[in-house]
Amino acid sequence: MKTSAALAVVLLLILTPAFSLSLQPYFLAFSESASSNTSQGSPTQAKPIPYKTTSEAVSSRLFELTWISRDSPGPSVVGNDSVATGDRVAMSAIFPDIPGDPNATIASITWNSTVGIYFEAFGELLVFVPNSSTTEILLEEFAWNMVDGIRRGDNVSVFLDFTNGDADAMAWWFDTDNTTWTAASNLLGTKMTTDTRPERGWFIADRSGSLMVGVRNPDAIVGNFTLTVDTRRYDSDVVLGNEVIYETWIWFDNVTLSMDFAGRSIGGETYEFSFSNLSINNFFAPRVENVTVTGETEVEFTWDIYDLNQHDEHYSQLLISGDSGVTFQLMAANLTEPRFVWDSTGFIRQIYVGKIRVFDNDPELNPNVAESGYRLGLTDEVPAFYFYGGTVGLGNYPPVPPGIVAHDDVTFEAGTSGNEIRWHVHSGYDAYYFVRMNDTRHDGGSWPVGSGYIVVDLDHLEPGIYRFHLCINARYQEYTAEDTVWVTVLPGRINQIQLTMLGLGAGFLIGFIVVVVLHTRASRTG
Repeated sequence: MKTSAALAVVLLLILTPAFSLSLQPYFLAFSESASSNTSQGSPTQAKPIPYKTTSEAVSSRLFELTWISRDSPGPSVVGNDSVATGDRVAMSAIFPDIPGDPNATIASITWNSTVGIYFEAFGELLVFVPNSSTTEILLEEFAWNMVDGIRRGDNVSVFLDFTNGDADAMAWWFDTDNTTWTAASNLLGTKMTTDTRPERGWFIADRSGSLMVGVRNPDAIVGNFTLTVDTRRYDSDVVLGNEVIYETWIWFDNVTLSMDFAGRSIGGETYEFSFSNLSINNFFAPRVENVTVTGETEVEFTWDIYDLNQHDEHYSQLLISGDSGVTFQLMAANLTEPRFVWDSTGFIRQIYVGKIRVFDNDPELNPNVAESGYRLGLTDEVPAFYFYGGTVGLGNYPPVPPGIVAHDDVTFEAGTSGNEIRWHVHSGYDAYYFVRMNDTRHDGGSWPVGSGYIVVDLDHLEPGIYRFHLCINARYQEYTAEDTVWVTVLPGRINQIQLTMLGLGAGFLIGFIVVVVLHTRASRTG
């Protein structure tokens, strides 16, 4: 069962970095003394990748950038901050011919694509009596800089320049307990604790997250520092003609791009266009649904697999637990069909807990799974379902009591579609269930023996916060399972035309209030 306590905190749209830190239990020390230990110049805000600003004459040149994908034939227009989500997103950049001006025809295009973040901070070095310990980390000796957006696999390059005799830099993951930080656990190792100027270091990120980079002043001399953190990767080419087709999936990841295009005309003129913060979503984890279990000796499992990546192939695993889900044994692997029959002869007759786990693979990128494993290796699993199996032992085992697989809270924007709560439930008894929205009955009915899904459609909800509670009771028995899901519906986007019709100016948006709901979630059983 899950209990939730909702605390409504009213915030302006612009949240301060100090508030973000205060939500992290490990970093209360930072939020209390941020004014003295944080460098100046808004260091906690990662800057976007710099891009060229075109002149009015250049920007008046005809240019089109659009995207399509296998499941979204479009085309859709691309601008700064655009989001493209689909299977194999391809971008098309074209300089249309200008009628009556053959010299303006584009003969070649040079393009550059950049992925990653570029963070830059300036600040004053802290002056303190140097700590004699070579291993202990004293937080108050560092000017701290938070760097967001590090992704697994990034080559994180760090550069530190300073005006005094010596300065060092160390880095740790933001969401780790800072009382455990040591020189040995510093992600940069000893690369940036030398006597050289400037200091340079790097590491390969083995996970995604935010960094805390601390700048230390070991010689206790007044000075300033410049810190940069760079994870950018580049792709570029020159093509003849006036059009470029760019396959974004070559990054093998969901990425945020900056792109520059320079077209050179037959007449020798160069026209440049730049775009920043283009979010490209190419790769999607499969989704496992509709698990069914039939039989008790020859136990047959079937399931459905959904995947937005239409060209992926899927490999499934069946895991079974005989100790109520404490440990699982891999019963079958590399299943290419969503079906498996387990012969439970010889196993103890009891209630078992099962899992279905599915991996995806792109056969174009990785044709030989046996040698290379799954790629991209995105996965999904049904967390638990219950069934009878085995033939050893004669006791009279009771039917499986009702249970509910706990569902995550849901947040979505009003006016979007496909939003739902999908509870996976099971019962070895005939049962009945009811769903309450806040304090009002929303749905209910009988539940037969077996497992399946109770689905609540949320698309109709207006902006607000809702509590959905599911309870399932076994008939004639003292068995009950419950689960609660908090649903937050955010306001839809209001365009300027609508604001004008309502007599509201742009200043209305500045005062817009966001309600953040913090839930204290307890453990759930069922």
